[in-house]
Amino acid sequence: MADDTTSSFKIRDRRLFNPDGSVRESAEETDRDTEPVILTPERKAEPAEPVTEAGRNETGELPVFLEFLSSLVFSAQASLGLIKHPELQGRPVDLEGGRRLIDILGAIQEKTRGNLTPEESRLLQLALDELRLSFVKLSKKK
Repeated sequence: MADDTTSSFKIRDRRLFNPDGSVRESAEETDRDTEPVILTPERKAEPAEPVTEAGRNETGELPVFLEFLSSLVFSAQASLGLIKHPELQGRPVDLEGGRRLIDILGAIQEKTRGNLTPEESRLLQLALDELRLSFVKLSKKK
């Protein structure tokens, strides 16, 4: 077996306080190279992937955010029985699961307001409208 005394990494204790709650001497000596970037309305984050008018990037794939939204919408549709569940036979309805996913999509819409492209915003609003209407119809049947 090889000798484990040499190591290629160094462990550094970066805690700011001692066990008794007092400030450590090394707490003021941080080894941060850069200051954090604070985004203001004038300085927004650059999009991670360039997007064409059709909502797809240069390789023809959906951007990661739209793919994420699509997966949540698909799961909500499957929970509400709007589409066939990929793993179960038939179209089982899980109103509570559908409601949770609709709430998650609503929270995403609220938290990303003003930071989405017009197409992302439109697609999210259309999906939420469809899902909420379907949820209300299904809950009245029960």
